[in-house]
Amino acid sequence: MAAELESDSETEDEPNKTLLRLDEWASFRLESSQARALVQLRQKLHSLFLRRLKGQGAQKTATQGDDQVVRCVVAVLTAEERSLKLPQPLGIGQKPRTFDLSSSKKISSSRKK
Repeated sequence: MAAELESDSETEDEPNKTLLRLDEWASFRLESSQARALVQLRQKLHSLFLRRLKGQGAQKTATQGDDQVVRCVVAVLTAEERSLKLPQPLGIGQKPRTFDLSSSKKISSSRKK
């Protein structure tokens, strides 16, 4: 899915606006510089995603650029959630807890009796 940028010179009241068309259903009118930055971010995120799927971008080999792309996407999504006043569920953003297998075996063996 490729995003399209269309210069929208037809609207005289908004000469610096560009139409960003994501697909046949979603299109946005925004500043030209913002549209270009958004398309670049999408391309970088897409490349990072493909590298990770291919196994070439494991956490050990993530570049500083990869980290910047992820931080940028997180910042954009966080700002959007805040502007919409969406509540953040408890535990989001925390390090996953370790699960003690020995305690789960005790529980499951006591249930079998």
